[in-house]
Amino acid sequence: MITRHLSDTEHAVASNFLSSLVGTTVMTALVIAYWRTPTLTDGLLMAALGALAMTGHMLLTQAFRFASAATLAPFTYGQIVFAGIVGLVLFNQAPDLGAQIGIAIIIASGFGMAYLQRRKGSAAETAT
Repeated sequence: MITRHLSDTEHAVASNFLSSLVGTTVMTALVIAYWRTPTLTDGLLMAALGALAMTGHMLLTQAFRFASAATLAPFTYGQIVFAGIVGLVLFNQAPDLGAQIGIAIIIASGFGMAYLQRRKGSAAETAT
């Protein structure tokens, strides 16, 4: 919701920079006692994760400029499905039945909200 609100007034780069700065500061304070210097491989993986996260957030920020949160919600819920696939492929860890039911409810709710929002918009257009 904050990203959606800020996308009207703030540039996507500024939004990303501020959220990254806050996240980095908070996480640094939380993990400083457990710090171990990462290996080269770990450092490259962290850099790749950061680059992918930044790209994803930039694209999401841009998407909010062109569509409502209700329209974009089903796409963001898709992250759950991809996380499940990655967990299965890379870690051989499948979501249990409870998680699968929860995932299905969340995704169905997102699609339901998008449908109701679209239907509400169509009804408002025909009324005018």
